[in-house]
Amino acid sequence: MEKPVSYKGKKPFVFISYSHRDSDRVWPVISKMVNDGYHVWYDEGIEPGKEWDEFIANQITGSGYFIAFISANYIASDNCKDELNFARDRVDNKLLIYLEDASLPSGMEMRLGRIQAIQKFTIDNDDKFFEKLYSSSNLEFFKEGNEAGYVKGASSSLKDDFDGPAVGKSAANSAKKPALGVKEIIILAVAVLLSIAAIIMMINYIDEFMFFNGKYNGT
Repeated sequence: MEKPVSYKGKKPFVFISYSHRDSDRVWPVISKMVNDGYHVWYDEGIEPGKEWDEFIANQITGSGYFIAFISANYIASDNCKDELNFARDRVDNKLLIYLEDASLPSGMEMRLGRIQAIQKFTIDNDDKFFEKLYSSSNLEFFKEGNEAGYVKGASSSLKDDFDGPAVGKSAANSAKKPALGVKEIIILAVAVLLSIAAIIMMINYIDEFMFFNGKYNGT
């Protein structure tokens, strides 16, 4: 297919990290995002004469959203893994899109921790995939006309209602960890207060018992 247009403006943009061997699976996603108004940069936007590594590093640090398309090809590429590791502490928002059921190396799992992910290979049609992709927190601020809402430093990488955690033994077997709701928090707080009250009552009872048995006057 025809190469998508890579963003070259000054507005907040999304950095795409992928293996060139997966171009046939990644370019259609980039094209759709570009056509829908998102500012998307990928390595076809490197200007002639630029130092590759330095330019890629600058583009990652200059982006506000980092999306990596994970596959066996991606994991086998040192350049791809370098990009993912470099973006870990330098980009506010990160998202992994799994093109297939692939496992990140244990060392990357340890460094990356839990970040949001989409298991694209489990979604049966493109409409559902893009609906899920476009619902990613903060991604809307990288769409033409929505840039004013983007706040540098506002991270959305951790999100329990996505397919994450992104890393682990297998992307398809990742487990969710539900957060406590308001009701559960109130119940927990009441239980703690009742426990404290019970302890205070027990202490008072012991003091009174010891007093009436002459323990306070030394007899």
